[in-house]
Amino acid sequence: MTYPPPPPGQPPYGGPPMPPPGGQPPYSPPPPPPGGQPAYSPPPPTGPPPPAGQWGAPPPAVGPGGGYGAPGGGYPSPSGPSFNPKTVNPLDWGILAVGVLTLIFSFFSYYTVTLSVIGFNYGGNENAWNGFFGWFAVFLVLLGAGAVAVELFAPQVKFPFPTRLAALGLFALALICVLLALVIFPESVPSGSGISTGRGFGYWADLVLVAVGAVLCLLRMKTTGTPLPWEKGFGTRASGYGNPGGYTPPPSPPPGYGPAPGGPAAPGEPGTPPPPPSSYGRPS
Repeated sequence: MTYPPPPPGQPPYGGPPMPPPGGQPPYSPPPPPPGGQPAYSPPPPTGPPPPAGQWGAPPPAVGPGGGYGAPGGGYPSPSGPSFNPKTVNPLDWGILAVGVLTLIFSFFSYYTVTLSVIGFNYGGNENAWNGFFGWFAVFLVLLGAGAVAVELFAPQVKFPFPTRLAALGLFALALICVLLALVIFPESVPSGSGISTGRGFGYWADLVLVAVGAVLCLLRMKTTGTPLPWEKGFGTRASGYGNPGGYTPPPSPPPGYGPAPGGPAAPGEPGTPPPPPSSYGRPS
């Protein structure tokens, strides 16, 4: 039994597809246009290009040190800048050291007592925390050093008064209390015949430390530009309120700009606008 031949363009039974007559494939993409250009291209822009920074123009380049998304810059971290001990003034370190040392030496012998009985001497001592002027002086020193520490390590905390002036006042008041402790004894120290009293090593160490701390506070206040109560500018924004540079008001404009205080300036003077032109089109 014989089968009829397949129609043109069909493969024989079990064979690969046959090309249509003429040797062309069943489908071929359209040839590219002459010149190698794509089948579609947007029309060229017309008119002058837009200025830089407007819509349609690329944003300006951002350097590596700043800008959003740039390495090494951008928005600051939420934790804030790190503390650098090298930026602290040596006078501030001295004030903080005086506060710590004054607290330490307050536990040494502050008041001494010597009892003489039949040629024998019996001695005893008390620290600064057994008398009012002793512990109150230490407390004032700690407050002054603490105010300076807050300004150094927590600058975002602002006091309603100049920090440097407050530290100097606290150290000065502490020095007065230490001097009063030289002549006023606490009630816990006995007195009477055969009993001699004195001052121990802790007292003299605290006296020197408080005096040194007051001098350091005065020098540091001068370097920060904070005025004293009897100096010019006290009570104004020039005191700084924690700002080392203080506040400088803007300078007044030089004379000759604007009308005179007594009335409008005469024509031709500096700062006076020219007269308006005449209504007939010719300057007056």
